[in-house]
Amino acid sequence: MTLADILTSSPQPSVTLKTTNSDVIDERSQKGQFGWFTLGMVHIPLIYRNNEEYCSVRMAEQGALNCYLKFLNKDIDNCVNVKSSYVTSAEANLLNQINFIHCDGQFGRDHFANQLLIKVNDVKEFYDFLRICYGKLIGKEADCDKRLGFVIINKESVVPYAVSNGRKYVPLFYFEGEIDQLKLKSYKLEGWDLSYLKFCCKIQGIRNQLFAHDTCSVIDLADIKQYFPPETTFDEYWPNNSGTAQLLVPSRNQLVCGEWTRRPPAPLIVPAHKQNALQKNSAYPPPKMSCRTYPTIQYMSMS
Repeated sequence: MTLADILTSSPQPSVTLKTTNSDVIDERSQKGQFGWFTLGMVHIPLIYRNNEEYCSVRMAEQGALNCYLKFLNKDIDNCVNVKSSYVTSAEANLLNQINFIHCDGQFGRDHFANQLLIKVNDVKEFYDFLRICYGKLIGKEADCDKRLGFVIINKESVVPYAVSNGRKYVPLFYFEGEIDQLKLKSYKLEGWDLSYLKFCCKIQGIRNQLFAHDTCSVIDLADIKQYFPPETTFDEYWPNNSGTAQLLVPSRNQLVCGEWTRRPPAPLIVPAHKQNALQKNSAYPPPKMSCRTYPTIQYMSMS
């Protein structure tokens, strides 16, 4: 089969995206403009939408993300909040050309109709998140730029923290007693900083209801220390392997493209008879699974 046969046989989705001020969001894709960025040590193509950089979720996964995703429990997906969007017809055509002409089919023979896009900045953040979390779980320091951790207070109470703007923040719901003053100093943690805090909560087996929102009330660790007696100790801590093993138990029978993203409403479904023999699925063998009973959270009293 020739390249022309491959490209012309690509199913074209009847999907349009609303635009404003007569701007065409995929104008640069219609002109065939694209670029490259580095994810890990892999070069990934990028395209432009309204002059912002986007990449194919499938290309990002096959190029770099899956080397971590296939080893991590699917529960980690709940830590992140990343929006994806479907490609337009012009974007799908351009991605097909990039894959088959410039990448020699490196990203598979499946067509890019109805595929997902994600902002390049988000995929870079997600890659760093996976790399750091995986490194922590296997007991290897991911890098010197700490984004998360735990402190153990008086050698007995373990509290997670995430780093934001160079400061360590701990969840407010870990403390009870006279905390009205703390609430006045609280801060809403969100975005990727919150993802790292959620990951720590997963390690401790904290109930999802306590942090399953897009923001979390946190307090600067430096402020917390003022409410404890002067002799109180605050030491860096990391749980042993028995406390982190559940997140290293694979729970994906196969890697589903973009399942870690928040998808928009589904596009028009391409009829089955138009899905040709070029389309195939790469499935991993079913992994062994184990179950863990999550402990209930132990609140800290400040009285």
